[in-house]
Amino acid sequence: MNEPPSARTVEIEALRRDADHSRKEEHRLNLERLSHLETRLDEIDDWIRRELRTLDDRIEERLKRAERMLVTDAAHLAVKTAFGHMGVNVEVPAELENFRNDLRFGGVFRNAVSKSFFALVAAIFGGIGLSLWLTFKDQLGWK
Repeated sequence: MNEPPSARTVEIEALRRDADHSRKEEHRLNLERLSHLETRLDEIDDWIRRELRTLDDRIEERLKRAERMLVTDAAHLAVKTAFGHMGVNVEVPAELENFRNDLRFGGVFRNAVSKSFFALVAAIFGGIGLSLWLTFKDQLGWK
């Protein structure tokens, strides 16, 4: 029952071993290629993430710059409109200087009015006090 294998069987077995060896070698080469491709994909992924961060930073900086410009323009428009409602064109230096002088005069006038008010109150109370004194003096008969 233990017959020696025929030449054909030996040849087939050799071909199977060669095919298995070739498949294993091909499998090993495919794994190396996959590993190389995974490494390359990781590098590309890192590069893309860096580029996206750079783009995000640039976009954020431009948005901040645009926001500052918008805020500045809005403030200038608000001041121009507010002064325009008061009858002052802020782009004409002479009108702006006249407005400043008017404000200064208003401050001086306000100080003068408050001092005058205190002087008027003092004069009224002084007059009342003098009237009372003179009335009191007449009642006592002093001259």
